Amino acid sequence: VAVEFSRGGPIERVDAMREIILCGGAIGSPHVLQLSGIGHPEHLGKIGVRVNHALPGVGKNLQDHYLARVTAEVTGIGTANEKSRGVPYVGELMRYVFAGSGLLTYAASLVCASVKVLEESATPDVQILFANASFAPGPIRRLDDRPGMTGGMWQMRPLSRGYVEAKSADPRVAPAINPRYLSEETDRRAAIGGLRAARRLLHASALEPYFIGEILPGPGIVGDDELLDYARQTGSTVFHASCTCKMGRDPLAVVDDRLRVHGLDGLRVIDASVMPTVTSTNTNAPTIMIAEKGAAIILEEAQQKLAA
Repeated sequence: VAVEFSRGGPIERVDAMREIILCGGAIGSPHVLQLSGIGHPEHLGKIGVRVNHALPGVGKNLQDHYLARVTAEVTGIGTANEKSRGVPYVGELMRYVFAGSGLLTYAASLVCASVKVLEESATPDVQILFANASFAPGPIRRLDDRPGMTGGMWQMRPLSRGYVEAKSADPRVAPAINPRYLSEETDRRAAIGGLRAARRLLHASALEPYFIGEILPGPGIVGDDELLDYARQTGSTVFHASCTCKMGRDPLAVVDDRLRVHGLDGLRVIDASVMPTVTSTNTNAPTIMIAEKGAAIILEEAQQKLAA
């Protein structure tokens, strides 16, 4: 088992004495496997990659949390919108340098709520995160000129499944990534319910002294179809991509419970791609857990070999 790579020059090769541990994440790991001839034979044939090991689940089952936001203009409280500009920002920078506090120490959200919006759910199914900032939709995400806050919602356990597929045998060509957000009817209902829940919380009586008015989606957007269209047009990833090399025993499983790629010796995958389903909330801590468990498994097996 070996790895071939390039650092801007000729292709180099490193042979593994024991095994290869692939930690490319939910996008990188299936891409590397597919380029290595490990994946669905039909797909590999289309991109001109020789099939070394048929494993149809590689790159399938992509899951992520999809975020849609309600934003509001506020007054009487300091928000990141005005603190991150001009003289106020200089003050925040000084607070960070000399006191280790202030705006530059904030997390992406400061408060979150887990709520139930689907009648059939037995437990909360949507998480709403609140931030003391607001911005217009789009890739730049420039903060609004007026003080604002945001209630962003995502469905905890989405049913939509996407894929990651290599588009070429050339590793320099990025793979095709299609999360297929909101492709399931349940997910669409959760998005509508989550936006309504976020809107209710921002309009709560406790916030009335600070609330000026809703910015997005705007008070004129009230119907289910309108809210869903807004979610489709303005929603975004929360960067929780996972599950593309899932653990299990079914035909689409890629690794076993020891994180070994099915049917191959000397190759493991240890990252968020091995999750069978995405965790209900953030993936950071679960991914650390996967890494720690993987390290413990590798150490245990190495010690067993030494003792044999």
